[in-house]
Amino acid sequence: METLARVQREAKALLESNQVLESGGFEEIKKLDKKFIEQWISPGGSADLLAATHFLYSLDEKYGSLTFMDETIKTGSPTCIAIKD
Repeated sequence: METLARVQREAKALLESNQVLESGGFEEIKKLDKKFIEQWISPGGSADLLAATHFLYSLDEKYGSLTFMDETIKTGSPTCIAIKD
């Protein structure tokens, strides 16, 4: 939770400084993004997981139950999803 609070403070400070509205504002955003990447912080990671979850839910609603197969042991590939007939 400390990291979340820090990211929120830094993003808020950047927005409140109005630097993002100036000609070099995008560079300031890129600097903050680079800092977060170097620290292995991914503020958008939760949004990605939410989108993937919603996608899988939509597939399940449309096609019925989904089967999750872990092929990592056999093929070295990540888990895949198959639609049950």
